[in-house]
Amino acid sequence: MMTSCRLGEGGKTLAIPAKVAARLGAGLKRFQGILTTAKSRDVNESDTVIIIMDMLSEIFGYDKYSEVTSEHAIRGTFCDLAIKIDGALTMPRTRALSGSS
Repeated sequence: MMTSCRLGEGGKTLAIPAKVAARLGAGLKRFQGILTTAKSRDVNESDTVIIIMDMLSEIFGYDKYSEVTSEHAIRGTFCDLAIKIDGALTMPRTRALSGSS
């Protein structure tokens, strides 16, 4: 059985196996309380990156010791977070949960 999922506004629709969709949904529910508490505490960008690294590992299955890195040097500066996908680094934009950074 497959479930469809739309990525971003106007994004592509992907077919996701029901078992994977259930695992992702359960994982996201586990982190809702953590994210709500972190936002109410007005955590900084560094603490937000730690939460995201845990989510990438626990929900999406990335190895946080070999596939996820923080403070990756690029063009004379550093990015907060990088994920290795098929040998290439992808760098999602990370900000404090409060939006103040």
